[in-house]
Amino acid sequence: MGWTGCFTDKSISEIAETEFLGTNQEWASRPCIRGGTYYRAVRNTDTGVVWCLVVLFKTRTLVCKELLWKAMDDTMGPAECNCPESILKILTPTDNETSNRWRERCYKQIEAKKRAKLIKDGMRIRLPQKIKFRNGDCLDTFLVRKVGRTFWLCGVDCFGTLFRYSVPHWRTMEWVEVK
Repeated sequence: MGWTGCFTDKSISEIAETEFLGTNQEWASRPCIRGGTYYRAVRNTDTGVVWCLVVLFKTRTLVCKELLWKAMDDTMGPAECNCPESILKILTPTDNETSNRWRERCYKQIEAKKRAKLIKDGMRIRLPQKIKFRNGDCLDTFLVRKVGRTFWLCGVDCFGTLFRYSVPHWRTMEWVEVK
């Protein structure tokens, strides 16, 4: 499926009110926008089934504002999995494997974000596997240093010198604290 778009001054929330509900459907939650993704629970008024609407969107301005979107539901297994827990909790159980996998990925993301809040300056952590870096180092244990609002992973050599390493998405990995 492709993207749909129009030239408009409306927001994705305003577009959603008119574009995304079908017959025998009503909103079951408030909308949540995270990054370029719109999440909202939808209830089928005939069956009572509640599913999640996931809309990827982006805007671009050439001469005037163009809003582009791609709407899907949780049975399509969207790659975006930042759906809030408040919406996930009201979705009805389903036998659809794709939908269940997507919901599980969303819950894992929620748990990873909760764990990320536990990270403190000066902690020593171990990642699930060793990472090989371009300089030849191969490490799984790091010292966490906070610089401003950013946390960095640092390695310590035999002389006590700190080396900063770039590890994408390390806060959402299954790290453990090392005492």
